[in-house]
Amino acid sequence: MSLVLIEKRIISSTTASPITFTGPWSGYSDLEIYGNIYCNGTGAQAIKMQVNGDTGTNYMNYWMESILGSSLNSSGESATSSVWTTYTSNNNSSFPIAFRLRMFDINSTTFVKPFTSRFGGIVANEGTYNNVWKSTAAISSISFLRTSESNILAGSSITVYGVK
Repeated sequence: MSLVLIEKRIISSTTASPITFTGPWSGYSDLEIYGNIYCNGTGAQAIKMQVNGDTGTNYMNYWMESILGSSLNSSGESATSSVWTTYTSNNNSSFPIAFRLRMFDINSTTFVKPFTSRFGGIVANEGTYNNVWKSTAAISSISFLRTSESNILAGSSITVYGVK
């Protein structure tokens, strides 16, 4: 297995718009994506993801997380319009919310697409999101979305690697 850098994007100005990466990624079996995101706003901050512009309720997710050092929290959704990649209950824009996302079997047209995201940060939030996009289509684009309460700040970065 080897990782090949596909693209690193550093956000140059504060945005409320999705950050989208497009393929095709035909030479790779999986994608591994690293995010280091700074947000502002009120309340909790999170980054969610959609695949191939699909805004329908075609995603499933299950998560386990510890927020601010509390006991383990777990829950899930069976029909949602996006999936979680990272989260923090702290709205301090000085600390990033980071994630490592692995998307499996991205070019298959036989099976649904599983992916998993591990997140953690300085403000003692950590956890894992296990997600499925309930489509057999090959993945051709990925969009990272902010929560409605926040913006993605300049200096945030997302790096996409292909796995061979």
